[in-house]
Amino acid sequence: MPKALPRLQEPPLIGSLRSFRNERLELFNRVRRECGELGLFRVGPLSIMLVNSSRALQEVTSLHADAFEGGLAVNALLPIFGRYSLVLLPNKEHRTYRKIMAPTFQPRRVSMFAEPMVKATLEAQARWTDGQEIDVGQEMLRLTMRIVGKTLLGLEVLDEADDFGAALTTCLEYSNHLVANIVPVPLWLPTKRNRELKKALAFIRGMLMEKLSSRRHAGCPATQDFASMLMGVRGEDGQGLSDEQLRDNLIFIFSAGYETSANTLAWTWYLLSKHPEVYERLRKEVDEVLQGRAPTYEDLASLPYVHQVVKEVMRIYPVAYFFGREARRDVEIDGYQVPKGTFAAVCPYTLHRNPEYFPDPERFDPDRFAPEQESKLPKYAYLPFGAGVHACLGVHFFMIEAPLLLATLVQRVHIDVLPGQTVKPVVEVTLRPSRILARVHHRS
Repeated sequence: MPKALPRLQEPPLIGSLRSFRNERLELFNRVRRECGELGLFRVGPLSIMLVNSSRALQEVTSLHADAFEGGLAVNALLPIFGRYSLVLLPNKEHRTYRKIMAPTFQPRRVSMFAEPMVKATLEAQARWTDGQEIDVGQEMLRLTMRIVGKTLLGLEVLDEADDFGAALTTCLEYSNHLVANIVPVPLWLPTKRNRELKKALAFIRGMLMEKLSSRRHAGCPATQDFASMLMGVRGEDGQGLSDEQLRDNLIFIFSAGYETSANTLAWTWYLLSKHPEVYERLRKEVDEVLQGRAPTYEDLASLPYVHQVVKEVMRIYPVAYFFGREARRDVEIDGYQVPKGTFAAVCPYTLHRNPEYFPDPERFDPDRFAPEQESKLPKYAYLPFGAGVHACLGVHFFMIEAPLLLATLVQRVHIDVLPGQTVKPVVEVTLRPSRILARVHHRS
C-alpha cells in the first residue's frame, strides 16, 4: 500500500504562494528540511511535490517518465518558445524529434565551434582597459550572446546579436512572471508587459524566419552553424524540420546557450574571488598547459581542473535550478502515492546541497569532481542539465564553451571582484547573481 506524501505545514487556501513568489529557494530548502526526500506543498490551487533523492529522481525522470508531462514550467515557457520547441513537446513527439535532432549536438559536431568561441573571448578581453571596472554579469552576457549568435545563426554584426539577446531577455522576464503568478493576466489583454512581449516576439520570430528563408533559398552548407545543420536533419520518413519547428527550437537554443554559460561564468568569478587558492591553482594549470598560446578544443582534455571548477560552480549555483512536469495519472514514486495533477518539481539547488551526496555542501571545493571522487556520486545526485528523457541536448556545447572561455580569460586577465558587495542569487527562470562589480587587470 503506497504511503501518503509528507506535507509542509502552511497557511490554508493560498498555501506557500507568497514564499514561492518572493523566497523560492528558501521555500525549497524548507520543504527539504521538514519533509525529507519527497515533500508536498501548495501554491494556491496547485500541488507541488519536491523531489530531493537520486532514487526518486530516477523514477520521475526515467522509469515513470511517461506519467509526467506539461504543467507549470511548460505553460510558462510555451508563449515564448512555441509549441514546436523540443523541450516543451509532449512525450511522444519529444522522443521522435529528439532522435532527429540529437546528432547535431554531439561533441564531434559541436567541436567545430571551439575556434570562434575562443576568438570572441580574446576580442572581448582586448576591449577591456587595464584597471577598468566592469559589471561581470553584463560582460559575460555580451560575450556569450555574441558566441551563440555566431554559432547558431552565423551573425557577424555584433549589434544584431545584441538586439536579439535584448528581445529574448524581455521574453524570459515574461516567463518568470508566468511562473510566479499561477493565474497570470491573459496574453490578449493590452497591458504594458503583454505589449512588450509581443513586440519582442515579433522581432525574434521575424528575424529568424528571414534568416531561414534566405538560407533555404541560398542552399547554405550543412556545417556552417546550428541553423544550417538543423536544416539538414531528416527523420526516418525523409522529412526535415519545417521553418516553424526550426524557429521555435532556435529560440530555445539561443536562450539556453547564452543564459546558462553567462550566469555560470559570472558565478565563477564571484566564487574564485572568495577562494584565491582555487583561483591560483586554476591559473597555474592554464599557464602550464597552454604556455601562452590560445586554447583549442584539443586542449580541453589537458585542463581537468578547469572542468572541475565549472562543475563545482554549477553544483552550488545551478542555472537551471527548477524544472519538472505534471503527473497525468496516479503514479507510485519511491513507495509514495502521487495523485494525478501533482506537479513533480526537481530543484538541483537543494539536491546539490544534500549532505549525503556532497558533505559540507556549502563549501566550494572543485576536488569533489576529481575523476575518482565524481565516479562515486549516485547517478541522479548531480543534475545541472536535467535528467532522463528530457535531459538538455546542449550539454556538450556548454562543456566545450564554458571551460574554453574560462581558460582563455584566466590566461589573459585577472578579474578582481570589488570588496564590500553583497551578491545574492536572483531567482527568475534561471538562477543568476545580483550585480557583481570587478576590476580587470591584464596579465603579461
